[in-house]
Amino acid sequence: MLTRRHRSEPTLVRLPPVYQAALDHLSLRTRVRKSEYIREALVDLLAQYEDLLVGDATQSTDSP
Repeated sequence: MLTRRHRSEPTLVRLPPVYQAALDHLSLRTRVRKSEYIREALVDLLAQYEDLLVGDATQSTDSP
């Protein structure tokens, strides 16, 4: 399973306006950062497709 590294890498995520508004509203109501919701969703997605990532996780991202 993939785990979080100690340092985060910055990533730009563009959302449709409807999703952005919903995420803004949820964040205001729950006082949880939007970035935390996005991380949680990504963790869930990667867990769902973990069987596809098993072979890829052992390969280095530095090689061409």
